[in-house]
Amino acid sequence: MMRELDVTDRETAVQVLRLERRAYAVEAQIIGSTALPPLRDTVDTLRQCGERFFGYFQDGRLVGQSPMSGADRRFTFAGWSLTWIGSVKESRAHCSTL
Repeated sequence: MMRELDVTDRETAVQVLRLERRAYAVEAQIIGSTALPPLRDTVDTLRQCGERFFGYFQDGRLVGQSPMSGADRRFTFAGWSLTWIGSVKESRAHCSTL
């Protein structure tokens, strides 16, 4: 299930940041660089970024997130086996109808 996330809420920002860091840490290891912008985020920078985020939940747990804008962030998954949910374009189209 997808729903909009309020990243100005501290606990929501913590969840999004935790997921983002886990996902991008894997990417950073693969490419051999930790200079990925999402790895520099903090709870406060995320809360103040002004972006709209949507989250994908499985069994009540946030397992993916996608901002509606912002090239530095994309749909991320971490801590569970990847299941094809759909492209970012499809996800954004679905979210824009919510």
